[in-house]
Amino acid sequence: MSSSKEHEIPVKVVDRRWWARGEDGGEPAERSTKPTYVEELERQVAEKDRIAQEYIAKYRQAASEFEESRLRLRREISKDIDRVFATFPRLKERATQLAGTMSGGEQQMLAMGRALMARPKVLLLDEPSMGLSPIMVDKIFEVVKQVYDQGVTVLLVEQNASRALQLADRGYVMESGLITMSGDAKVMLSDPKVRAAYLGE
Repeated sequence: MSSSKEHEIPVKVVDRRWWARGEDGGEPAERSTKPTYVEELERQVAEKDRIAQEYIAKYRQAASEFEESRLRLRREISKDIDRVFATFPRLKERATQLAGTMSGGEQQMLAMGRALMARPKVLLLDEPSMGLSPIMVDKIFEVVKQVYDQGVTVLLVEQNASRALQLADRGYVMESGLITMSGDAKVMLSDPKVRAAYLGE
């Protein structure tokens, strides 16, 4: 009885693929399509390397876009601050001063400046001239007009009806939470009844 070794089919490695030979040592019978362990390992390494390179490229692009966006935002904020300082030169002089130690007029300017930093489409001002000196009142109403001229809608709640109506397009008179009169601001300003009842004339 012949040993099992006599019936084994010899093999040899060619370009990392296994070729089966016949017992007579003739031409290769059929090339194996199944990758070897080494080939499969190399394929996996290459695939992981490709994925890693794609991830790194995307990460670098995202980081670059984030940095560009951050710098652009800082430039925009710097422009907004310069614009507020141009509107309120006094704030630039007090740039390092705590808000709580400022005068009433300066604090009102600061509050308006903070609101303008947001580039609002609508700005609500509640009694901005209350408790301020005549010079500060003039400055506040000057700024309100500048803001309005820049295309910002201003809703102004103000007891100084005469100054408010001089700036406004429309006016509303409220008593006990109810609107008792409304109309074109210039018409209301020249109405004798309005002047007598609300403007102290």
